[in-house]
Amino acid sequence: MKWRLAATTLIPGILIYAAAPAQADEKTYLSYLESHGFKYQNSPGLTTPSGAVQFGKIICENLRKGRPAKDRFGTKVADGVTKVMIDGAQREMCPDTLAAAANPTPTPAVPPPGAGEPPSPG
Repeated sequence: MKWRLAATTLIPGILIYAAAPAQADEKTYLSYLESHGFKYQNSPGLTTPSGAVQFGKIICENLRKGRPAKDRFGTKVADGVTKVMIDGAQREMCPDTLAAAANPTPTPAVPPPGAGEPPSPG
């Protein structure tokens, strides 16, 4: 009987605790935008904080899939997606994309022409 009471008390608490980081990330993203002078009315297609959060999520999804941050936005809207929005999204909503940007997959070195060939007699 005690385990049922413990389970019904602990499970909702665990679920609330697990959901908290996502909400905190959104709040810190909005704080980042505000502290860097972002103005909603100056950004086409983006006039509310909830819109900014949605844009941040799209930016993160694009980056995680290896696409440009402004991918999937129309041209007019993409012009309003600023470096501040991209930096803020990476720092606050998807910091895992910062590590990928800092450590890109190295490109294989291309040997110069003639490398590895035996010297010509002469």
